[in-house]
Order: sequence, then structure tokens, then C-alpha cells
Amino acid sequence: ALSRQRGLATARGGLVSSAGGNLLSKATVTNRFHPINANVKTVHMIGLPWQFGGRVPKRAGGCSILSTAAVDSPNSAIPESKAFMVNIEKMPDQDLPE
Repeated sequence: ALSRQRGLATARGGLVSSAGGNLLSKATVTNRFHPINANVKTVHMIGLPWQFGGRVPKRAGGCSILSTAAVDSPNSAIPESKAFMVNIEKMPDQDLPE
């Protein structure tokens, strides 16, 4: 559903942006993630490679860990960096790194 709304397709470019930064990525459309309803809103989930995105391809920019918020959960003192809000939009293929 999210891929149709945003015009994303497997192996096509996407720009993922958060308050912490932006990264370019190639999309992999899958049915493994399902939207959830939270307070009458539909919330979509995406997955990102965690630490190695900044090395391959060479012009990829930062990896997703650099775009996260550096805050700890008040209950457990565990960083909340593996769940954060982003926007994703389709990018022209010529703008993607090789």
C-alpha cells in the first residue's frame, strides 16, 4: 500500500528523510511489513540496513544509524534508535548512487 501511494518499486530510488538526516536508497517492495492503525491513523513501517549503508555504494552518503535520534527510553535506558519516524519519497533513478 505504501509503495503504491509513494510510487516506489523494487530496485528504484527512494529518499528516506528524518529529523536526523537524509539518505538515498534503492527500494525493495515486500509484503513482510503491514500497516497498523494507531489512534485512528494508518502508520506504515519500513526497514533499513542498519550500519553498513555508508560504505557501499561509495557515494551513498550516511547510513541509517546516523539519521536516528540519540535518546534513551525513560524506562529501560535503552536507545530508541531502532524505531523512529521517517518520510520516504520516490527519487529519479539518475539521482541514485551507483
